[in-house]
Amino acid sequence: MKKRILFAGFFILVSNLFCENFPLWYENKGLQFSDFEYISAVGTGYSEAAAKDSALSELALYFEAKISVQRSAKLHGSESLSGNSFGNTEKQRSVYSETNVASETKLPAVSFTNSFFNSARNEYSVCAYIKKSDAINEFQGILSAGILSVNEKIQKSENSKNPYLAFSVANSAIISLEKLRDTVQSLSVLDAKSGSESLKSIGILSERAGGIMSREKPKLTFSVEIKNDAEKNVSYTVQQLLESKGFVCGIKNPNFLISGNVHYSESKNAVGVFVRPAISLQVFSLDGSNEILGSYSRQYPKYGHRDLSNAYAKARVEIEKDLKENLIDSLF
Repeated sequence: MKKRILFAGFFILVSNLFCENFPLWYENKGLQFSDFEYISAVGTGYSEAAAKDSALSELALYFEAKISVQRSAKLHGSESLSGNSFGNTEKQRSVYSETNVASETKLPAVSFTNSFFNSARNEYSVCAYIKKSDAINEFQGILSAGILSVNEKIQKSENSKNPYLAFSVANSAIISLEKLRDTVQSLSVLDAKSGSESLKSIGILSERAGGIMSREKPKLTFSVEIKNDAEKNVSYTVQQLLESKGFVCGIKNPNFLISGNVHYSESKNAVGVFVRPAISLQVFSLDGSNEILGSYSRQYPKYGHRDLSNAYAKARVEIEKDLKENLIDSLF
């Protein structure tokens, strides 16, 4: 009987020693951050930063947003000047990590509670929260400004007498509208009616911009002339890219000219020979105005090999790869 009493007393004593005052949001998040007024999420981790990372990731699920986390480890080395009994110097090394959290999201401003350390579980917890009314106002402001900007672009495109500029500006408006759709999606989570109204406005603008592009595209006919392109590799790549997007090239009387130059500089050292290419392209109207309507230029790194012909071959491959990835988006 005495042993039972002693054990019970010991248990109570230990329990009191390790008793922790849990914050309200930790025990019942809804009491502190009601679902009617807030969107919130609790994250846990081995550190305060990791807990915030976890909370942000949970919060992002409400908006189908993306959270990217970059972690890096660094090696730290040091030497102790006090040797051991044999006179040898002791070396010590330790590894520590860094965590960077980047948000590629349409999340509104997020606030955090103070972190809480649960000694029993040896982990940190933190609550991330967004006040719905503030988030709605923020999203509505972004959409209002964005829709106004797109409307101005479309008006400029509709008033342009140049098919290339009209098409390019309308295409830019379409790209801006696609980005605004992400914001509408986030707004709809908080205010379905407001999100629906914004989506309707975006749809109307998208139809206007698409109509301009459809009207002007048949007028965008091109010829391609690239200097210092002996094997016509660059010329062929540019023409192929335009045709893959539905533009007409190589007809007798085109409306536009893509003119440019490819330049190669050579160098060598004990390892081998190197070629560094550069490219410059411009779009001109063939109506006699000589106005530069669009351009693309790039200075590439050096590409090396043991012999010059293979160095040039590597350079041409990299030029082609770059043009396929970036040219069309840059010109239009």
